[in-house]
Amino acid sequence: MRSFTSLLLLVLLCVLVLVLLRIPGRSEDVVVLSGRVEGGARDGEFPVAFHFFDKGNRALVHRVAGEMVVHSGSYEVALQRGPLSSGGEFYVMATSPEVELDSYQGQPAEAWGLVRLQPSTPGIPQTGHVNIGGTLIASTVQTSAFRMSAGAGSGRVLTSDANGSARWAALPPPSGSAGGDLIGTYPNPLVDGLQGRPVSATAPLSGQVLKWNGSAWDPSADLTDLLWTQSGNSIYYTVGDVGIGTSSPSYPLHVLTSTGERAIFGLHSATSGTTYGGRFESNSISGRGVLGNATATTGTNCGVLGASASTTGRGVYGTADAYTGQNYGVYGISWSDSGRGVYGIANASTGTTYGVYGRSYSPSGFGVYSAGDFAASGTKSFQIDHPLWPETHYLNHFCTEAPEPMNAYSGNVLTDARGYATVQLPDYFDSINRDFRYQLTVIDDSDDFVLAKVVRKIQDNQFVIRTSKPRVEVSWEVKGIRNDSYVQRYGYETEQEKDDEVKGKYIHPELYGMPKEYGVHYLPDADDQRLSDHRHSKSSQTNRGAKTTKSPKPR
Repeated sequence: MRSFTSLLLLVLLCVLVLVLLRIPGRSEDVVVLSGRVEGGARDGEFPVAFHFFDKGNRALVHRVAGEMVVHSGSYEVALQRGPLSSGGEFYVMATSPEVELDSYQGQPAEAWGLVRLQPSTPGIPQTGHVNIGGTLIASTVQTSAFRMSAGAGSGRVLTSDANGSARWAALPPPSGSAGGDLIGTYPNPLVDGLQGRPVSATAPLSGQVLKWNGSAWDPSADLTDLLWTQSGNSIYYTVGDVGIGTSSPSYPLHVLTSTGERAIFGLHSATSGTTYGGRFESNSISGRGVLGNATATTGTNCGVLGASASTTGRGVYGTADAYTGQNYGVYGISWSDSGRGVYGIANASTGTTYGVYGRSYSPSGFGVYSAGDFAASGTKSFQIDHPLWPETHYLNHFCTEAPEPMNAYSGNVLTDARGYATVQLPDYFDSINRDFRYQLTVIDDSDDFVLAKVVRKIQDNQFVIRTSKPRVEVSWEVKGIRNDSYVQRYGYETEQEKDDEVKGKYIHPELYGMPKEYGVHYLPDADDQRLSDHRHSKSSQTNRGAKTTKSPKPR
């Protein structure tokens, strides 16, 4: 037994850490000792006594016997813990059961196994290191940080072989049957669906995209590639018409909507420079730069509404660049019984502004031409550069108003030796005039008082005058009520009743102390909030009567 005792000494040298464990099937905690057996011990069970000495005072604390099981060079023994339950550090010696030890018996401390016992599992963390040259065997290993240097690397995992030997290895690919949107087995499953919907088995062609056809995800042409072409940062389309709000566009860009305020909205936010919210041009000899068409047969609508808030802006500005043909810079149509073909507003309250500005450079052209009646709620005038101060002033002349449409003709004539003179009128005079009015003024610097009178009314486009003195110059004027075909068909109306839909409204509501919403031509448009605002300021002014402009002093 002494030789086996020597063997046990070697066994205990391999034991570095012992813990208290509860073995399944046992009713109490035990001390489990395990390790390697040196010296080639045979397999079997051997009775062994273990002596535990306190590390500090070297006193014997506990002696217990048990059966040590040796198998393949390893051993394990479970011992009653007795007074070791409170834990601590102990030197331990193994002997045969008959040997009792009360001291180290002169053995150096290095020959004894040092164990540290803790009163519970996993116990209280201890500070220090464990350095094992052999094999650590334990039923449970618990640590807050795990590290094995040999073979370790980023992303590698710890695996074991059939014999239970562990090693570091690369993360293996998944295996087994795939599920969800995948079919087949790992590591090479196939995609069978997206979001639980099937994917077509048809292989895609170059440039195609995956598109849901109602029953499966199927390769289809990319509309970007099919219809639109990219050039730098721009895209363009030349295949057909583009529809927004309609599936059957009739024009290169066809926008259709029944909601909101605008079908198309363009805004250029720059505050300076020649910019365009939208620019439309026509180069055809019979083209239109802009065609505005309000097709509603009732209501206050506008074929084209133009507004400018600039002190030198234009409510509407259109160009037709063709040099021949009947073209239009701006062409507007309205079929409503109270519509406007073209409606222009200049909202600025200062500066020389134009609701609509027309100009013609042709000697036979018209800046503004009205094919029907022409009306103005303000004064009608012509304006030229002042002949005396053309650089700094305008000269304004105003039209004379009358309750009837009239034509006026005038001239000078010299009576003959008998005091008679025949005044010849234009050949068309009789055909466009009726109800003639005559005025005669004698031009004579003598002391005589000369009389003049009409002695024969207009016949065959002429009339005859006579003066009380021969060879007298007479200034004459004839006015006639218009009787041309237009007036004969459409007539004229001096006192006209307003239509029912505008009764209670005014051409200039501010003159009657009414808000702008009571205007006959008021448009309730969100972009026209300042319509006639500048006129309201005039409503508070008193009637100033005729305005006389004082001419500047000659230079």
